[in-house]
Amino acid sequence: MTSPISLNTSLPIMKTSGTTPKIQDALWSKLGQELKSGNLSGAQTTFAAVKANYEQNKSATGGTSGTSGTSSGATPLRADVYNLAQALNSGSLSNAQAAYSTLVQDAKSAGIGGRTDGSVNVLA
Repeated sequence: MTSPISLNTSLPIMKTSGTTPKIQDALWSKLGQELKSGNLSGAQTTFAAVKANYEQNKSATGGTSGTSGTSSGATPLRADVYNLAQALNSGSLSNAQAAYSTLVQDAKSAGIGGRTDGSVNVLA
C-alpha cells in the first residue's frame, strides 16, 4: 500500500520553467491513464511523483506557487487538485476518477491543459 499523500503541503498549480513541464506532462498523462484503467495504487504513486517532481523544481527555482492544505477559498483548479489528493488518500477510485475529470474540465475552461488524450497538464 502506498503512503498517504500529504494534503498540508503545497501542490503545484502554475507552470514552471526548465524540463519540469515535460516531466509533469508525462506524469499527469500517466495519472489519467491509470485512473481510466482502474489502477488506484498506480494513480496514488504517480500523484505522489507529480508532487515530488514539483517540490524538487520549486526548491531549485525558488518558486512559491501552489495550494494551501485546504480547498476553501481556493481557485477551482486548486480545489480540484485538493479534491483529487483527498480521493486518492481515501482509496476511492470512483471519487478519484470524478475529481480528475473535474480537474480536466476546469483546466479546459481556464484555457490550460485539456489534451486530446483526456489528460491534463495544469500542474507542470
